[in-house]
Amino acid sequence: MRRPLPLVFGAALLALASSTPALSARLAPAVTAVQRGATLLLVGTGFAPPIEFCRSPVVRIDGRPAAVTGRLADDNGGWAIRVRITQAPGRHVATMAQTCTSGNTGQARTTTARAGFRVFR
Repeated sequence: MRRPLPLVFGAALLALASSTPALSARLAPAVTAVQRGATLLLVGTGFAPPIEFCRSPVVRIDGRPAAVTGRLADDNGGWAIRVRITQAPGRHVATMAQTCTSGNTGQARTTTARAGFRVFR
């Protein structure tokens, strides 16, 4: 079975990004300009891995929920999430946020990272 190139590229970016320790959460688009209607790969590091006390990261673009078409996570808190771009041409901001709950106190903590990108026709 042949894997789609964006998925293979995302896995490689995720491995590279998570191999260096993150001091705080970071978000980076695979490309900084994307055509409207295409898929954008967002790579986030410094988040929690998929565990029972943490939700999967939520992606928003310009404050609105993004159309997520796929996600991949590693054991070090790296996430690669594909989103379909439906926004109008121009500059936009993607936000990835993850909420984790303490197993001891029940206190919730949200980790957030942002990155800009441009949409063209």
